[in-house]
Amino acid sequence: MKKTTLFILCILTLIGMLYLSGCSSAQSSSTRPLTELVIPKVTTELTSQPASPKINEDSILTIHLLEDVNVRGGMRIELRNNSLTTKIFNATEIEVEEGMMYEVNVQFEQKGENEIYLHFNVDDTHMMQKKTIEVLP
Repeated sequence: MKKTTLFILCILTLIGMLYLSGCSSAQSSSTRPLTELVIPKVTTELTSQPASPKINEDSILTIHLLEDVNVRGGMRIELRNNSLTTKIFNATEIEVEEGMMYEVNVQFEQKGENEIYLHFNVDDTHMMQKKTIEVLP
């Protein structure tokens, strides 16, 4: 009698689990149509003043957005100088006739090619672009 009761209880539990997990009239996430992710096209132009920056001297980096896009939250500029250090700056936003520009005052710590990463949000998409600049001794 105990085995029969235990067997019936197991069957009822199994039926309940199957009902709860698979008997829904809603579409599962695997059968819903996929939403196409459209990544905005944003072209940026990096310039430096002076044009050839030197180690430990002030340089102004200017980033010009060549498309008319809705940047949210400003722009952050990340400097990587091939060492273990990374510096992140919040750029100043400048409105110009041709769109938006961002500027930041930096000092490079290493000569040679330095990597610059631009971080900004266009609508709901985080954008990250890599630029390089040659730093003189």
